[in-house]
Amino acid sequence: MNLFLFLLTGFDTTANTLSLIAHNLVIYPQVQKRLFEEIEEICGLEEGEIINYEQLAKLKYADAVFYETQRLCPMAAALVFFIKNKE
Repeated sequence: MNLFLFLLTGFDTTANTLSLIAHNLVIYPQVQKRLFEEIEEICGLEEGEIINYEQLAKLKYADAVFYETQRLCPMAAALVFFIKNKE
């Protein structure tokens, strides 16, 4: 059971969070536009280039989008509910 929970928390929450971020970006196109502009301004990547850690650390609006998604739809609360109901 512990291994299952470990795999579930590592995979399911990540997948759900990414899905929720994509969903919120569709609902709020102004946020999507600002996020794209930040990525383009800081990274300015050409096709095939990979972002480096220094660039990633500068993406403050991307962090805000991630944390706001976590605030609106916390995955940990859903996981606790799932575990509680399994007993």
